[in-house]
Amino acid sequence: LRAANPAPFAGLFVAQGRAVVSSSPERLVSVRGDVVETRPIAGTRPRFPGDDDAERIRELVGHPKERAEH
Repeated sequence: LRAANPAPFAGLFVAQGRAVVSSSPERLVSVRGDVVETRPIAGTRPRFPGDDDAERIRELVGHPKERAEH
């Protein structure tokens, strides 16, 4: 993966027979001891009780900046 996409932040998480591989120019998560810190990355939005998920999807899909980054 590093040869194909040399990004400064990469990670591998394996649990219960499944794996998540990440390679990004942005930090998604940092783990130091018992402290886990996440940082929002492109294409993320906060979610609140009562939110209209379909509307959130339309906002992301229709936003020029989000479309350019993804």
